[in-house]
Amino acid sequence: MIDRPLRRRAARALFLLFCFIAASSLPAQQRWSELPAIPVPELESAAPPVREVLSRAVEQEQRFRRQIEDPAALANAYLGLGDVYLAHDYREQARRAYLNVLDLTPDRSEVHYRLGIIASADGRAEDAVAQYDRALRNAHPDVLVPGRIRRGNELLELGRVDEALDDFSRAVELAPDTPAAIGGLGRAQLRSGRLEEAARNLRRALEIQPAATSLHHSLAMALRELGRVDAARAALQQAGDGEAGFADPVLASIQMQSRSPQYYLEAGLAQAGQGNYEAAADLLGRADALDPGDPDILAALGEVLVRLGRVDEAVERFERLVMIRPDSADAHLYLGQALQRRGDLSGAESAYREAARLAPGDDRPTAALARLDLHAGRAAGAAEAFAALLAAAEDDDREFYRYWFGMSRLAAGDCAAAQRTLEQGAESGALNPALAQALARIRATCGEAGEQDLAEALAWAEELYYAEPTLESAATLAMVYAARGRFTDAVDLQAQAIFEALKQGRLDARPDLQADMARYREERPAERPFATDHPVFRVD
Repeated sequence: MIDRPLRRRAARALFLLFCFIAASSLPAQQRWSELPAIPVPELESAAPPVREVLSRAVEQEQRFRRQIEDPAALANAYLGLGDVYLAHDYREQARRAYLNVLDLTPDRSEVHYRLGIIASADGRAEDAVAQYDRALRNAHPDVLVPGRIRRGNELLELGRVDEALDDFSRAVELAPDTPAAIGGLGRAQLRSGRLEEAARNLRRALEIQPAATSLHHSLAMALRELGRVDAARAALQQAGDGEAGFADPVLASIQMQSRSPQYYLEAGLAQAGQGNYEAAADLLGRADALDPGDPDILAALGEVLVRLGRVDEAVERFERLVMIRPDSADAHLYLGQALQRRGDLSGAESAYREAARLAPGDDRPTAALARLDLHAGRAAGAAEAFAALLAAAEDDDREFYRYWFGMSRLAAGDCAAAQRTLEQGAESGALNPALAQALARIRATCGEAGEQDLAEALAWAEELYYAEPTLESAATLAMVYAARGRFTDAVDLQAQAIFEALKQGRLDARPDLQADMARYREERPAERPFATDHPVFRVD
């Protein structure tokens, strides 16, 4: 015999089953009309293209809630709606849309992944980890690597280091050359005390993506704990805000729907900060197409185009910027730098002089004119201008002007005076890569350097090369090797420099590389630190 409490439970179960059957028999439109509507976004301050696309999104939701009867189709409509909102950084509207998707079609990994991104952006680390957990259970292939990286980052923030180590290790297994995965693994290893592994992985991430300068902070900490104080100090001097990158197909497909010039501006600047200039140019070009009169977009796009060597396109952007902002000294400075890159030195001089007229108390136009003198071979005039700038400089600018004063004296042929000036910069503790390169070359070529001076120059040159094995760092190390009599090593490094110049299509413009190679093969050191027409004396 069934007791009364059990009868009540059985009756309740039958009642709930009846309700479910009844609800299932209702028309689909009536069932899904109970889904929460997405809050209408505030659009008054949005850019016109954004207002247009989001107003259309509001209308579309009202329409498809009335017309779509199939739950799977309705879920996909809400997924698209959420993507539109997320593309324009309306995160709360996007979150509500994605929750509706999960109400209609539960356990979709790509939707949980999107909710994780929103939680991360809102600073809700615990919620983000929970969403990434769900996303990675039956992960779509596009979510596997970025999901591991994103969850690893959040776990590190929460102090769950062992779990973060597992995520980053798996990400590296799946995508071995991804800087964010390798760098994340290095950061987690640092937190767990595995210092040698941490330093190795952080260096590797930086080799793949030198612009991920934020990793230098962690590298410096690892090296300091290992007792490598000089190397730690050098790493800390290179630290910046550049983040390690990774491919994220889901987020990329969402972001490409954006109609916000501001989004493309910020995304383009972020890509430029990571050294991804082609991607930055594409994003900033989209911003320019959406808002051709925005001076910030024009300035950013022009700078990226200059870095890519697309100088004529950069000049066109800066000319437009000058038309929009004729009273802006910055606009004329940008234009002058692009014209100087193009080889139009007279046009550059006119632009710099106009900038100086517009901003009489600003040292930058004077410095630009001095750099132009150096570029044009008027080294004595450049040295005189930089000496005056150095004498009047504030503390923040002194080392910049000291460096260019020394380089101007070097270009004028006074190697000893240049060395004295640049050594003062080194003594002040401002041994940045440009100064280290110049001093290493000077010690290798100017006068009779002592063994201790050459040993220090070798340490600088090797550090530069191993941090970033470029054309110039290879040529610098070759020069120091030759000064120390290591001619076989010098020939090998110079061959690397020549190969890099050949790859970049710059070998014909760099006869100094072949001339130094000939000297090393004859077991003779280089004669001068820089050729008179070396790129170091030109606008950067």
